[in-house]
Amino acid sequence: MNKEEKAKLWADRIQQCQTSGKTCKQWCAENGIPLSTMGYWIRKLAKEEPASESEQDLVFVRLPSEQEAARKLLSEESSPVQTGTDGIHTGIPAAPCLTWQEEQRYIFPAESLI
Repeated sequence: MNKEEKAKLWADRIQQCQTSGKTCKQWCAENGIPLSTMGYWIRKLAKEEPASESEQDLVFVRLPSEQEAARKLLSEESSPVQTGTDGIHTGIPAAPCLTWQEEQRYIFPAESLI
């Protein structure tokens, strides 16, 4: 068996394992393949795969800093600041669409996390 045939055989085995619905460990045990051998071929074939088109056509863009993003979020915010049940201002804009990370920026300044 030449190199290409062996690589094709292992690529097929890896595909069968991934589509089986079983863990790699279970599939290997059922097919009499050492888990370490499967891991070797997964790594080997991943290294040999040519870069996909999406990786070849990378485009780099400038992302806003956290401060710029926060300024933009706050400038677009038209709702008043929420007040807690005890009348204390939380400092969190009354926006139902804040992600957990965005919400944390209002509660914990980044410096306090270090």
